[in-house]
Amino acid sequence: MPKGTKRKFRRYIPIVSVILVFTLVYTGILLYRSQLSLIWDFLAMNQINPTSVAKIIKSDGSVLKQYQGRTNIALFGTAGGSHDGSNLTDSILFLSINYHTNDTLMVSIPRDLWMETLKDKINSAYAYGESKRPGGGLILAKSEVSEVVGVPVHYGWVIDFSGFQSLIDRIGGIDIIVEEGFTDTEFPIPGKENDGCDGDPELKCRYETITFEKGMMHMDGQTALKYVRSRHAEGDQGTDFARGTRQQVVLVAIRDKVMKEKLWSDPMVLKEFAAAFDTIAKTDMGLVEKLSLARFFLSTDLKTIRRIKLDYGNPQKNIKGFLENPPEWKYDGAWILLPRTGNFDEIHAYIECQLTDLQCSIKP
Repeated sequence: MPKGTKRKFRRYIPIVSVILVFTLVYTGILLYRSQLSLIWDFLAMNQINPTSVAKIIKSDGSVLKQYQGRTNIALFGTAGGSHDGSNLTDSILFLSINYHTNDTLMVSIPRDLWMETLKDKINSAYAYGESKRPGGGLILAKSEVSEVVGVPVHYGWVIDFSGFQSLIDRIGGIDIIVEEGFTDTEFPIPGKENDGCDGDPELKCRYETITFEKGMMHMDGQTALKYVRSRHAEGDQGTDFARGTRQQVVLVAIRDKVMKEKLWSDPMVLKEFAAAFDTIAKTDMGLVEKLSLARFFLSTDLKTIRRIKLDYGNPQKNIKGFLENPPEWKYDGAWILLPRTGNFDEIHAYIECQLTDLQCSIKP
């Protein structure tokens, strides 16, 4: 390069350098502002601010919707998968939390409860609502639960049980005290729903036999899933009422495992657990509301949770319940449950008593 050309080039180096530095800095500022905007939008969308964070730490439940000092939540469990009926909520639990007294009431609602508003069983509400529009399932299912219990349902969670086992496996399994042993000879095998079984009229190849012995048992995800979904055991353990009780026990066991092993203190385990849970659960709760709820359950002794179930009692022992099983011919051969008084007024009074008086004496 000629000397004159070199001198001219050197003369422009400072100018080019300034332009280059300015361009890099300006681009960095734009990118930084862009990231800040995204972060700000995320915080605003989830209502995360110093006030809400303080409320979560305080754990007074003030960030959650309430009615008469209580937050009410409905939990729905679906079978999941791609087979028919995958969106039926065969598990329905109602939770009512009082943050000021740390009282939690858990109510099992049978899936076969007939709802006049639906002209169908309550377990069809989520599937029906979801078929109308995405998100409609949770709205309709919460409304039906509210009709049963007589109080507003503020939030809903839908849990896909087909992914339930991965959640339990992520935390190394759970320990369950099996109160009553049972054997189920007709537990459905996933993927065999439409198997012709080589012409076997009893279609036995679609089912397996599962057995649970009374006593303490460590369960992996698959075993726990079978424990909560079993429906064809002989005796009381074959009823939906017993299954509802088992589901309550498993939910408590998951929380106990997380707390006992201090899994919440391991960032990697906590991250994997949260990721697994997000894949199987849908909710209308915001992030701040989720955190507030998690904060409550992590600081609460779940043994103090009051657990009740709506059932038809034990006719053989002359024990009354809130429900009855009408003749199947009245409902096109369907096995259903109805309020024994003809409406939900008696159940409403019972639930209200349970929510306002720990020594509630109202009985069916």
